[in-house]
Amino acid sequence: MDLQKQPAAAASHPTRNRLGVVALILGMLLVGPVMIAIGVGLRLADDQLLETGTRTTGTITEVQDGVEASDMDFRVDYRSTDDVVHSVWESWDISDRPSVGDEVVIVYRATDPGAAVVEGYGGEGEWMTGLGVVFTVILGGTGVMMLVMAARGRSERAQARRAAIQASAGQR
Repeated sequence: MDLQKQPAAAASHPTRNRLGVVALILGMLLVGPVMIAIGVGLRLADDQLLETGTRTTGTITEVQDGVEASDMDFRVDYRSTDDVVHSVWESWDISDRPSVGDEVVIVYRATDPGAAVVEGYGGEGEWMTGLGVVFTVILGGTGVMMLVMAARGRSERAQARRAAIQASAGQR
């Protein structure tokens, strides 16, 4: 019978594991605020366009009514001052469903007529900010819970070690 020693499996390094968990938690805590910052930036750009852009009317040519909120959007065709027809997609709220053929106000950048927003609708910045808040609450809360649980586990292990040391000292 040939008995060969098998090499022992490499034990994972505890410090490396902790660093991975810390990196995961930090990532979870940062995703939401980064999304909020991006959303606020997009909203500010839309607000600036609404203040300084060229206004025209556009006609809703397509409405997508998907199952998820991210699938509820519509396309508006509009003609810029250079007599070129452009299209812009915008999301709509569940309580404000647009219809094909409706006219809406479009605000576009005179130097770039393809950059436009539909007046009265939220835009990408609003969606991104809202999703960032949700991620902050869910992922941030999960990250904080992981930190609390890790601290509690370290405290309990330290108490168990102290109790074991006291017990072994008392038996001598």
